Amino acid sequence: MYPSVKLLMALVWLFLGGCIFFWEWTHPDRPGLTIWDTGISIGWGAILLSLYNLLRWWMARSHQSRQRAIAEAERERRNDLQKRSRPPEEMNPDFDFSDAHSPDGPKPP
Repeated sequence: MYPSVKLLMALVWLFLGGCIFFWEWTHPDRPGLTIWDTGISIGWGAILLSLYNLLRWWMARSHQSRQRAIAEAERERRNDLQKRSRPPEEMNPDFDFSDAHSPDGPKPP
C-alpha cells in the first residue's frame, strides 16, 4: 500500500471520529454509540485507527527515505571504487610493438 493511502485513511478515520464525537455532543439526550455497552464511545475506536494509520504512514515514509539513502551511498561507493580501480592516464603507457617504432628501424621484407 502506498504511503499516501495510509495518510488518507488516517484522515478519514480522524474525520469519522470527529463526526461521531460531534454528533454525541450535539445530541446529549440520545444514547451514544458505545463499544459493547462499556460506555466508551466508538469515536475513540476511530481515533485509534487514525493513529494506527498515521504510525504506518510514518514508518513507510521513513523506510523509503532510508532505502533511498542506502541506494545513494551504494552508488557513491561504486563510483569511488571505479575511480580508484582506474589508473590515471599518465600511468597508462602506450605500448606499440609494431616494427616502425623499433630502434633498428623497420625490417625489410
